[in-house]
Amino acid sequence: MKIYKNIASGIVLGLERTLEQKQPARIVLPQLFKMNRQWGSRDRKLVGRIFFDILRCKALYSYAGEISDENTTYYWELIGVWCVVNNTILPTWEEFTLINTKRTLARLETQLHPALKESFPAWINRLGEKALGQKLWHKEMEALNNAALLVLRVNRLKITPEKLKETLIEQYGIIAQLFDGYPDALVLEKHINLQTFSLYKKGYFEIQDANSQRVASFSKVLPGQKVLDICAGSGGKALHLATCMLNKGTLIATDLRIKKLDQLKIRAKRNGVQIIKTVQIQSLSENEHQSFDVVLVDAPCSGTGTIRRRPEIKWQLSETALCQFQDQQSELLQNSALFTKPMGKLVYVTCSILKEENQDQISSFLTSPMGQNFDLEKENSLLSHQTGFDGFYMACLKRKRNS
Repeated sequence: MKIYKNIASGIVLGLERTLEQKQPARIVLPQLFKMNRQWGSRDRKLVGRIFFDILRCKALYSYAGEISDENTTYYWELIGVWCVVNNTILPTWEEFTLINTKRTLARLETQLHPALKESFPAWINRLGEKALGQKLWHKEMEALNNAALLVLRVNRLKITPEKLKETLIEQYGIIAQLFDGYPDALVLEKHINLQTFSLYKKGYFEIQDANSQRVASFSKVLPGQKVLDICAGSGGKALHLATCMLNKGTLIATDLRIKKLDQLKIRAKRNGVQIIKTVQIQSLSENEHQSFDVVLVDAPCSGTGTIRRRPEIKWQLSETALCQFQDQQSELLQNSALFTKPMGKLVYVTCSILKEENQDQISSFLTSPMGQNFDLEKENSLLSHQTGFDGFYMACLKRKRNS
């Protein structure tokens, strides 16, 4: 395998945008492809591999190559270390003159702290050990450094998982597997752009992590209920809830971002979902207080459970940002509780594995004046190393009868 300079230049630009400008990697990579149309399919595959490997292993590569992020050629040097680690010919470029191949490989052979081996910042490692304990957290770090699987959520309003699996292999030669414990999920063996497929355009499936799909079953919504989805975004969970409700009842999906709600409207139409009404969150009125059977709070969070698909989180997240998320989560819980009717359910969800955003938030809420109207019915922590999918936390709180 040989790496050419225009490919390396593109990767450097991508790393600058992701690590310095804090743009999402999933947006940056297609931008690079669009800017470099001369790259063939093999080139694009190589760029994607190196780009994400460096985001996953930045600290380890820096240690192995003895390179500093203060160097003007730092991103180039990371690419050079990648070449050494992956037994790829190291080009004789000026940017790579400081890289010592033998010393780099020797440093990788030394006994490394798990946080360095898996390239996690010290402060995240500290919180991870606090949340899970040292042994489980070390397993979780390793799992989070593996690439995420491509998972479909089958739209049962239009097709069964068994039929979609059969159709994918017959029409496209795509192998998908059913997965125990995930009744609506199909797991694909390869990453494929499925959004151009007619089956997707007809609304037969959505792309959604398997543990994200567990939110709907955890919420136990029923046909005919009145449901509120706070912070619905573009509606992946709202669409699944509507499917579980058999398209019967009312589902109000709210968000601050109009563009996200507009996307949800398009997706709902494609999915054949008719019970979703989109509302900007600030438009909810006091007349709706204590009127919903189920209120889902899909809270903004650190996203630490999604590092497999978004490895840049390790470098973009800060302790200050985490504190801001915690403040938002606390406020959302308090405000969302107002809309839960007596004997109704308040379901709190994050894609975080940190105790500060999960168990601590629920404990704090339950001791507040509003929280004393609720009982914790159940909670569930889903970890990547145990499930193979994204990390999630879910808590179901039931409002007391006479509150």
